[in-house]
Amino acid sequence: DSGAVDHVMPEHQAPMFPTKETEVSRRGMYYVAANGGKIYNEGEQTVSGLNDEGGNMRLTMQVAQVSKPLAAVSKITQAGNVVYFDEGNSYIKHKKTGKVIKLIEEKGVYCFDLWVWEGFDLIRLGF
Repeated sequence: DSGAVDHVMPEHQAPMFPTKETEVSRRGMYYVAANGGKIYNEGEQTVSGLNDEGGNMRLTMQVAQVSKPLAAVSKITQAGNVVYFDEGNSYIKHKKTGKVIKLIEEKGVYCFDLWVWEGFDLIRLGF
């Protein structure tokens, strides 16, 4: 999301990664939803797995009662990446390594997958 300030996901999306309390969650910090409602920060999870290109990925996700995982473009660029949006050819590219993660447009939203281990199974987290 180009307007988001944090990567956010619901806790139930990746229960194999522990949720850690943070200073922000202890203070009762919240996000403001599009409808003006409050969405409280419940801590954070460090989620790691593989992208569709087979590369390792690690994201620090803020845990909140949202409907699905949301990756913040601002955090992606702060991590040394360029994000490029174009019809049929959108991607995230790491500036130093040149590695590319393709973005797929789904109903006007640009998405990528992160595959994580749950026991012996790989499960898909869509962002």
